[in-house]
Amino acid sequence: MAPLRIGLIGAGFMGARHALSLSAVSEAQLVAVSDLDHGRALALAGPAGASAYADYQEMLARESLDAVIVATSDAAHRDPCVAAARAGAHLLVEKPLATSLEDCDAIAAAAKENGVKLLVGHTLRWEPRYALAQQAAREGRLGTISYLYARRNNMQAVARRVGASTTVARFLAVHDIDWMQWVLGEKAQSAVARTARRVLTDLGTPDVYFVLLRFPSGALACVEASWILPDTGSWQRDFQAEVVGSKGSLYISANDQGLQLDAAGGLQFPDILYGPTVQGIPQGVYVDEVRHFVEVIRGEAEPRCTAADGRAAVAAVLAAEQSAVSGEEVRVG
Repeated sequence: MAPLRIGLIGAGFMGARHALSLSAVSEAQLVAVSDLDHGRALALAGPAGASAYADYQEMLARESLDAVIVATSDAAHRDPCVAAARAGAHLLVEKPLATSLEDCDAIAAAAKENGVKLLVGHTLRWEPRYALAQQAAREGRLGTISYLYARRNNMQAVARRVGASTTVARFLAVHDIDWMQWVLGEKAQSAVARTARRVLTDLGTPDVYFVLLRFPSGALACVEASWILPDTGSWQRDFQAEVVGSKGSLYISANDQGLQLDAAGGLQFPDILYGPTVQGIPQGVYVDEVRHFVEVIRGEAEPRCTAADGRAAVAAVLAAEQSAVSGEEVRVG
């Protein structure tokens, strides 16, 4: 069977990760890359022998594509997704699906109307620890779940890279919100949020969000997300989670992944799960996500994260942002 022909829209940080992941998936081939910065598109297209474009519309018109990966900035997902769907290309969309419910609905409608599959790239659904935790909860091993907690703290360099176009809630907290809804099998009902802005004051966006979610079952969830860890610190990230139920509890620590490197520059914790390259071969969560996308396109699997799932995560984030401004508890739309 011939490899699926994949186009990539967006050649930034996540676009580069997807391009690398595709190189490890024999069932798919990166054949075209589009980015407003043609130089960035060329940089990703070259190693794959793919074509480079500055205009995704031209790419869609000239290339015969089975699928498209959309890895543009968060607020710019709608137009390329709708255009790709109308061109008959299946869609893998980086999280969050969009930054408004209107855009989420437009993307989902375009996929449905044009008969293409849509997968939202919420990576925790492929991260082994978080996926096994979800499985344990849904199997009933924890009993009745009353409480979930998650922490996702990142470096200031991340905020400097993306803070002008997104918020820490949309960029980081959305991961754990989606995971919590997946664990419980229900959508958040309301959100209360508070923020602080003391470090990255020039960005005009909060340093940290604390979000309390209430679910129809009565379960509560708390999400903490920030991007003010010092760039010079040993910890480049601080990700943790827990679920507490009547029969048991579980705890995730994604900080020390089991490999520590103490050398020039201090103590380091190399990535062994998300995107490591081992003996020249890309591995990890992003490769697994792309492989799943191939299975979805071929009808061998249902999307692990659907358009409805992606919309639900966005709805909760938007409610949290609204609560942070109003100071009130906000119903999730």
